[in-house]
Amino acid sequence: MGMIRKSMSMMTVGLVDFRSDKERTAAYTRGARTAAKKGAKQAKAQTEVLRQQAAMHASSFQQQAAAPVAQPVRQGPPPGFYADQNDPTLERWFDGADWTSVTQPRR
Repeated sequence: MGMIRKSMSMMTVGLVDFRSDKERTAAYTRGARTAAKKGAKQAKAQTEVLRQQAAMHASSFQQQAAAPVAQPVRQGPPPGFYADQNDPTLERWFDGADWTSVTQPRR
């Protein structure tokens, strides 16, 4: 910017812009380039944070998948023949979960 234009701009306290179109375009381009670099830097940082979070979740998932699955605790007597409540002369087979139709004479 020339000295005359600069001094004129200072006398008007910046209210009048004495820049040429070429100077205005160059200033806008520099500002846009700086903003784009800043945005790219923020996007890169965000991508890194997301990558770290994904790695943490993946390792947590693998630990959960590798953890042994607890077997349900069986309630009641073990499998075997037991006295039939409907017919005292028979024994009925209990498979550990349900009574079956398998019977035998009581001993």
